[in-house]
Amino acid sequence: MHMRRESLASRVHRFWIDGRAIMAVAALIACGGATDSVSPGGGGGGGGVQIAITPNAPSITVGAQATLQAEVRGANGQVISGATVFWSSADTNVVTVSSAGVITGKSVGSTQIAASSNGASAVATVTVQQVPVASVAVLPPTATIAVGGSLQLQAVAYDSASHTLSGRNILWASSAPSVAKVGTSGMTTGIGAGSATITATVEGKTANSAITVFVSASPVKSVAITPNNPSVDSGSTITLIATPRDSAGSALTQPKISWSTNDATVATVSTNGVVTGLSLGDVAITAACEGVAASVIVRVIRVPVSSVTLAPSSIAIVTGTSPTAPFTVTLKDAQGHVLTGRAISWSSSKTSVATVSPSTGLITAVDSGSATITATSEGKTGSATVNVTLVPVSSVTLAPSTAALVTGSSPSAPFTVTLKDAQGNVLTGRAISWSSNKTSVATVSPSTGLITAVDSGSATITATSEGKSGSATVNVTLVPVASVALAPSSAPLTVGDVTAPFTVTLKDAQGNVLSGRAVSWSSNKTSVATVDPNSGFVTAVDSGSATITATSEAKTGQGTVVVSLVPIASVVVTAAATPIAVGQTTTVSAAITDIHGGTPTNRLIVWTSSDSTIAKVDQTGLVTPVAPGTVSIIATVDGVVGSTSIDVTP
Repeated sequence: MHMRRESLASRVHRFWIDGRAIMAVAALIACGGATDSVSPGGGGGGGGVQIAITPNAPSITVGAQATLQAEVRGANGQVISGATVFWSSADTNVVTVSSAGVITGKSVGSTQIAASSNGASAVATVTVQQVPVASVAVLPPTATIAVGGSLQLQAVAYDSASHTLSGRNILWASSAPSVAKVGTSGMTTGIGAGSATITATVEGKTANSAITVFVSASPVKSVAITPNNPSVDSGSTITLIATPRDSAGSALTQPKISWSTNDATVATVSTNGVVTGLSLGDVAITAACEGVAASVIVRVIRVPVSSVTLAPSSIAIVTGTSPTAPFTVTLKDAQGHVLTGRAISWSSSKTSVATVSPSTGLITAVDSGSATITATSEGKTGSATVNVTLVPVSSVTLAPSTAALVTGSSPSAPFTVTLKDAQGNVLTGRAISWSSNKTSVATVSPSTGLITAVDSGSATITATSEGKSGSATVNVTLVPVASVALAPSSAPLTVGDVTAPFTVTLKDAQGNVLSGRAVSWSSNKTSVATVDPNSGFVTAVDSGSATITATSEAKTGQGTVVVSLVPIASVVVTAAATPIAVGQTTTVSAAITDIHGGTPTNRLIVWTSSDSTIAKVDQTGLVTPVAPGTVSIIATVDGVVGSTSIDVTP
C-alpha cells in the first residue's frame, strides 16, 4: 500500500481552531518540519502572514540558554511590530522555551521549537550537546603499590568553570603494562617492580598518575576502603575503614594503616580515618599499608539546614551590661544530624528593647521590655525571648554643687544630673523628680528641674531617681534695683495733712517691677513737709513746696509736695471800747477760725477802716478817732472778712 507523507503545513492546519494554533502543534512538529512559515491550507499563513525564526538551527549545551527571535511579516512583507508570538517545545525533556523565546538545554538530543502568531507558525530545530570537558584529574596523582597489590584510581572531569562533570566515558591506559596494568574501571594492579604512568582520557582530555611498583615480602597485597566514593557535608565528618588483604583476599588485622589527603583545603583525614569536610569539592583520601595503598574520592557537599534551635528559650538581661551572646544555636539536617560551619544571621523583633549583631549574635539591652531574637540559616529560623530590665540606679549626682540665681530671672535648670549604676556606668532615660527644701527662696518644677528664684537666701535642690537622691545648693540674690519712680510727680497738701501721697515703683534693668525691697524716705524742706523715713507718710507743716525723695539700693526717685494753709472759715472782730471820744484811742482784735474749727495763728490780718475821716486803724489794731460818727473797723484774713462798729463822740 502506497502511503503519502503528510506535509507539516497540513498537519498544522488540522489543529488550527478559530485562527489560533493550539499546543498540539508542538507534538506534531516533533515528527518533522522546517523553519518556513506554515498556515492552514499550507499557504503563506493566515491572511498571508509569514514567520521566520532566527537562528533557525541553534546548538546549545546542557544547562545553557539562548534566545530565539520570531519575525512576523504581513502579506505586504512589512514587519508587524508588537505581534504576539506563542512558543512551544516538542520535547521539554530536551529543550524548554519561555514565553519570550528563551530556550534552555535540559539533556543531550535534538527537538523542534515552534513559534505561532496571527494564524501562522514556524519551527526551528535545536540541538543540545554535552558540556565539553575542559580538564581531567586522576586521583591520587602518585601512588606506590606492591607486586600483586592493587589500587583504585579515580578520574574526575571538569568543565571550563571547574564544575565536576559526571556520566562521561573514561579510557584508561598504562604506559608499562608489565609493571602495572589498569582495568576499565581504573583498578590498577602491580605486575612487576618498576614505574608506570596510568593515563585517563575523557573526550580528548588526559591526566596521569605516576605508579611505582615494588616487590614486598609483606602479606599485604591490597587495601579495600569502605564506603566507596562517599560524600560528607562541609563542616561534618565521616569515618572511612581500610581493610588490608593478602593474596588470597583474606583480611589482615595486624598491619597499621596510614591515611593521607591530596587536598587538605577540601578535606582532612585523621590517623583513624575520620574525614572532615572543609570546602566543596572532590578530594582523594588514601589508605596505605606496608607499601600497598588504595584511594577513594570523597565529595564534600552541603547538606541543607532543616531546623534551627535556640537554647535556652528565654533569658533575662539588664541594660547597661556589655553585649552578650546568651543563646546557643543548633543547626540540624533532616536526619537530625548537627551541622556546623554554616552562616547564621540574627535579628531582633524590637530593637527599642534589645539589638543583636547580625553576624555575631551579640545582644545589647536597650530598654526594659521583651524582644524576640531570631537566628536564620539557609532560610530556616529559630527564636527565643530576651527579657530586659533596667539596671538599678545606684547614685545621683548634681553638678555644679552650688549655683547662683537672681530673683526675677526666667526659670532655669542650672544643675546637670548624672545617674550611675553600681559599676559606675552612666544611665539615661530614667525618671527624675525634683524638690526644694525652702520654697520661700527657690521653687523647682518636680518634673523638669526648672528652678525659679523667689527671694534672697539659700535652698537645697534635690533630684531623686529610683529611691536614690543627690543634692546641690542654690544661692539666690535679689535682682538689683535699677530705677525708682514716684507717682504722681506732684501732690497738693494742706498744713496739718498726714498722708502717703506717692506710690513708689522699683524696677530692674530689664524694666521688671520689683517688690519687697526696702525704701527710705526724706524731705528737702522739713519746715514745709516732713516724711516718715520708713513709711513714706508726709506731714504738711507749712505752706510752700518740698521735694520728697525715695531711696532703694542707692537708687532714688523724687516727687514734689505743694503745701497750702488751712482755709479760714470766719473772722470775728471785737473792740476794746466803744464809743470813744475824739482824742482817745482804742484797740480791736480778730478771732480767727479755720474750716476745721481750729484757731490758726501767725496769719496775716489786714486792718482797714470803712471811713478814715471818722476813725483810722493801723496794722496793729490801734484805732484813732478823727471825728464824731460811726465807723466799721474791718479785719481781712486770707480773703475772709470780719468787722465791728465803733461810735466816735465829740
